[in-house]
Amino acid sequence: MVRNNITNEKEIKLLVSYLAGNFARLSTNSELTDIIDVKNPTTVKKYIGFLADSYLVFQTSKYTYSLSKQIQNLKKIVFH
Repeated sequence: MVRNNITNEKEIKLLVSYLAGNFARLSTNSELTDIIDVKNPTTVKKYIGFLADSYLVFQTSKYTYSLSKQIQNLKKIVFH
């Protein structure tokens, strides 16, 4: 929390608990914004980046031969 200057610890804990409980579900940053009651989807994106940097989670893309479709599709968050 200190390393990334996170001031609201409750938001990131709620995000981790939601992701752990719904690990097989695809979701957008906007959906997660509503769930953890954050105002901006970029905040959720930052939080997921912080979790990925700490090797707690990683994001996987839907497998397809088309790279552009891989980029456009939703990502699934998986715990290590």
